Amino acid sequence: MATEGAYPIPKFRFKVEIEGLELSAQEITGLESEIEFIEYRTGDHSSDTKMKIPGLQKVSNVTIKKGVYNGDNELYDWFQEVKDSKNEAGSFEEKKRLVTIILMDTMESPVFKWTLTRAFPVKLSAPDLNAEDNAIAIETIELAHEGLTQEAV
Repeated sequence: MATEGAYPIPKFRFKVEIEGLELSAQEITGLESEIEFIEYRTGDHSSDTKMKIPGLQKVSNVTIKKGVYNGDNELYDWFQEVKDSKNEAGSFEEKKRLVTIILMDTMESPVFKWTLTRAFPVKLSAPDLNAEDNAIAIETIELAHEGLTQEAV
């Protein structure tokens, strides 16, 4: 329940950590998880409706948009490592990383934390280039992962 007189937390102050590497990002999307359900009904059940039972958790890929910096090749290198490891026996599992996204309040204190377990890049997009545009170069990386947890800090 909201505290009387309190304001919601703004969404523009956050940080991303990929196993100790702090990443400066502009936008993060896809922090979604849902629980699939199983419908079941026994033949001797007194109700005419099916029961719904919680099933497996389903998570979305997470997309991170960030500015391109001179000499900042960490995400590109990680993407290349994952791509190259698919031909090597067993080495792909070693490329998966823990990713933490932390939402902070206006005093830069952590408020919420999302953790992606065993994440790895599945798509890397270079920035759009246009000689007539006066914008920052933004690259995009999409991460697949095997679990999403959220906790209040």
